[in-house]
Amino acid sequence: MCHLGVTFNQSCNASDHIEERIRKCRGAFYSHSENGLCYPGLSTDPKVYLWKTVCLPVLTFGCDTLKIGSTDMHRLEVLQGNLLKRVFGLSTKSRSSHLLMALGVRDMILGKQCKLFSRIMYTESPCSRLYRILLAKYIRKGEYCKDTLLGQIICSGRSPLITMTSGYRVGGQPTPVNGIVDSLKYLLRHPNFNRKMSQEHRMVENLVKAF
Repeated sequence: MCHLGVTFNQSCNASDHIEERIRKCRGAFYSHSENGLCYPGLSTDPKVYLWKTVCLPVLTFGCDTLKIGSTDMHRLEVLQGNLLKRVFGLSTKSRSSHLLMALGVRDMILGKQCKLFSRIMYTESPCSRLYRILLAKYIRKGEYCKDTLLGQIICSGRSPLITMTSGYRVGGQPTPVNGIVDSLKYLLRHPNFNRKMSQEHRMVENLVKAF
């Protein structure tokens, strides 16, 4: 059953919704492949902008309202990593964690969940009143339900109080200094990166293969 773009099944899990999101994200991605999204194409910043404004919203639509299991989350992360490596002309067998950090597109579902939680808490509604009760219970007794939006934020290691007031922008821990990520940020935005067989592109290939 599909309601407002969110697919539900008899097992009460998100697997069917994730399958539909993956299918539609692939369609959105390949529909823009001739517009400079695929390598060599546009420079890095316009590509990241297209991904964040076209493909990523299609991929994550409705996911902030569902309980996403580790298997389904892995499927989303693998798809995002593989498509972005295709965007930048990198092997799909290379690693993607540092690449995603350099592009600023990690924690795609958690970011939406934190923003949704912040909006709920600042809007007077039955939902916000319920979450205030759940939050008070967590503060007093340390008890929470893992299947709720509040529970998923707590399980991610983020403070629900900071998330409530700040959303996702400053809701987590400060990003530690990472030389690999900093190097990738510089190389991905170098003017020569999109030139085939350039030194900058080969250096990025070697970094994501090794780390």
